[in-house]
Amino acid sequence: MWGIARGEAVEAIATTEIAIEAGDGVAEALPLVLDRGNAVYAMLSGLCRAR
Repeated sequence: MWGIARGEAVEAIATTEIAIEAGDGVAEALPLVLDRGNAVYAMLSGLCRAR
């Protein structure tokens, strides 16, 4: 279950990057998205290993 959530988080980050590259997103938001996305990914990775 946590592995699926981790994959979804990666997809959300990638979608944001693609939107910014396409001109549909705010470039200034990318550092925050990457920071928060990395934090969520790390948290979910820990939960995956907690079993």
